[in-house]
Amino acid sequence: MKKLTAILLAAMLALSLAACGGETPETDLPTPGAEEPPSESLPAATPAAGATPEFKCTAQIAETVLVDENGLRITAAGLSYTDYSAEIALCIENTGSADLSVTSGTIGYACNSVNGFMVDDGYLNCDVTAGNSANETVSLSYDSLLLLGIDSLAEIELGFAVSD
Repeated sequence: MKKLTAILLAAMLALSLAACGGETPETDLPTPGAEEPPSESLPAATPAAGATPEFKCTAQIAETVLVDENGLRITAAGLSYTDYSAEIALCIENTGSADLSVTSGTIGYACNSVNGFMVDDGYLNCDVTAGNSANETVSLSYDSLLLLGIDSLAEIELGFAVSD
């Protein structure tokens, strides 16, 4: 195994050094005193066909209760936009007698969707002690959504895992 690793390392080193060497022929060098031809002005850059669309930051949500059972109440308080993501403000209230841990969008429980597409975003990991509440934010990255062809928000579904 060590011999194979050493051979692969030597081959990669040889290939990387081969790309660095070589001489430029004399004809490629500019002649001293030669005038450069006048440069043509280039037209202003225009977006290419098929360029990545901009994310539309127009959707809003009204305050909505997402979960209300067994002493746990999760409310979506609003939707805001940053330069990089859409952010859902959540209020998590624990009126029960046990401390709770609320997760969403984690490796073990990734069941969030946007416009019908399952997404990896929407991470939340929050501990709420008994009788208290916490304000948290779930972020949905524009880049991740645009890769799925989503350029605006229409429907958001968040799944939560709750443990004590």
